[in-house]
This record gives sequence, structure tokens and C-alpha cells, in this order.
Amino acid sequence: MLGQAADGTDITGLGFREITVELHILDESITQRTLGGSGTMRRRTLIIAAWPLIALLGIAVAVKFAPQPAPLRVTVSFLGYTNDMTGAPLAKFAVTNQSTVRIMRWGSFHTENQQQPGPGPLISIGPDIFLMPEQSDVVIVPAATNRGAWRAVFHLSRDDWQRKFSFWTSGLSLIPSRFRRVPVQYGQSEWIDQ
Repeated sequence: MLGQAADGTDITGLGFREITVELHILDESITQRTLGGSGTMRRRTLIIAAWPLIALLGIAVAVKFAPQPAPLRVTVSFLGYTNDMTGAPLAKFAVTNQSTVRIMRWGSFHTENQQQPGPGPLISIGPDIFLMPEQSDVVIVPAATNRGAWRAVFHLSRDDWQRKFSFWTSGLSLIPSRFRRVPVQYGQSEWIDQ
């Protein structure tokens, strides 16, 4: 897209859906009047400084509109109960990656109760764990103490460029959070009747 601003500078822009980046191209006489000094040097500095931002925006757009891959194939199997040193009940689960890609099991989970629909609170269970295809991980979590059937729900993501980009840019406020989201899938155990 091309145009002119009210001050007479040329505008060129790059647009994709709801995102538009505009570059105002200053001619040398305007730059000298406004900024003083050598306009050519300042214009080069401006152009050099703008390219990394345009590159990051391009990557963010690619992440946002990337096609969605097939769902992950993961099984969550209940292995039994145990207790911690204080006697509090714990439940053991095996999380098995049956996909053809490496996945990340997030370091948190939640429970669901069959009689009360909806997820329970998110509980931290340690660091994120990476599982190769056909690899399993035994996870010990606090058991649900309410009455009735319950199940554990683990949060899983593909370990791909989108997840790596999201983690790499997590501290950059220049990139909106909607471009840094990592798709999460839930791996649920069978219902466990206490």
C-alpha cells in the first residue's frame, strides 16, 4: 500500500488481515529541516532499526496463522494410590506419548469430579517434562479428596517451533501475547472411583 502523510512524506506499508505496519519514508530535505544534520545517515539508521521489528512481526504473524496439526495421541493410565510421608493420599499415573512427535507435559495438572462438571484448580507438580515418541513418564500427584469418581487432567503441547518461539519471546512486550500462545491439549485419565 502506498500513500502520503499530511506532512508530505511517502508512506509504504505491509498489511496482513488486522495487522498493518507502516513505514514513513522521509526525504532528505524534510529530515534535515526536522532533525537537523545529515538526513541520509539518520534515514539509514531508521531503516536498519526497523528491519528487526519487521522480522519479529513477520514471525509473529506466521505463528498466529500457522495451520493446526493433528491432535496429540497421549494416554494417561492410573497406576494406583500411595501416601506421602505425612500420610496424605497420592495418586500415580503413567503419561505415554503415542504420537510421532516430541511433546511437553506441562508442570501442572488439574482434577475433574464426575458429579461437579468443570475443571478443579490448577496444581503445580514440578518442572515441564519432554517425552519422545513412545516414551512414558510416571507422575505422582495429590489425590482428589472429595467423594465420588474423579480423574486427572494433564496439560500437553507439541515441542515444536511454535512452543520454542513462544518461550523465547515470553519477555518481549513488543509482541502481543495472542501471538505467543502455545496450543495446549489435555490428556485425561479414566474415571477413578474411590
